[in-house]
Amino acid sequence: MHSSTILEVRDHSARDINAARAMLQVFARRGVRMAFGIPGGLISAVFDALADVPEIELVMTRHEAMAAFCAIGHAVATGTPALVLTTSGPGITNALTGVAAALLEELPLIFIGGDVPASAMSRGAIQDASSNGVDSVALMRTVTRWSTRIDSAAGAQGAAEQAMRIATGSRPGPVFLSLPIDVSNARGRVTHLSIADSVPPPAPDSGVCREAMQRLRRANARSSWWGTAPATRPRRSASSPRPRAARSSPRPTPKASSPTGTRCTSEGSASADTRRCGRT
Repeated sequence: MHSSTILEVRDHSARDINAARAMLQVFARRGVRMAFGIPGGLISAVFDALADVPEIELVMTRHEAMAAFCAIGHAVATGTPALVLTTSGPGITNALTGVAAALLEELPLIFIGGDVPASAMSRGAIQDASSNGVDSVALMRTVTRWSTRIDSAAGAQGAAEQAMRIATGSRPGPVFLSLPIDVSNARGRVTHLSIADSVPPPAPDSGVCREAMQRLRRANARSSWWGTAPATRPRRSASSPRPRAARSSPRPTPKASSPTGTRCTSEGSASADTRRCGRT
């Protein structure tokens, strides 16, 4: 969970810009240089704001899934996340496959999906992605490291900083931001904020790793770090004959001797000697 957030005010100077432009400036300052997507009515404010942020280059795709896979390729080639911009409703669901691939490959990706204004949520609006509609935040939560909705222009910058922190953290992956059209167009006093970066896990000690490898090599062949292996039979060469299994034969019946010296068996016989075997 990423509930604890540390905010640090670096500059007290503020400017009056809309939330879409403020978010893009945060991404540009953190090293984002590419954006892939398809314009739509509910995400139009972000596309318009790209003209004011020349550091981020826009590449138009013909499908939302292709925008996500382009962002994956950019992350593989450069190691930095790219933006995926789609409208609400089918724009978000079409990109779901590419976002899921980024999660499995642990590649950074920032997905911004448009949404209907707050006044139209849960009122049957077309492409409503609120909790009473498609619920894009819950849908994307299953395939992202973090999924949230930005409810006010004042929280746009903080959400962008948190998205970058999680997407490029110790376990990189995609993040999703649902941005309603009225919030993206809202203007406010924006300050430069920064969220403390997560501390990466320490690298393993190479000396300890080499010592562990040497100990494993010197270990008995019958034991391993998985546990004690069962005893193995000696290998038989291909030229040696295969041992034959011993045939099971019936136990021979013991023979008894008659008083006259004539040997007889317990099996019934019509001979006179056999009849004498029963006499005492």
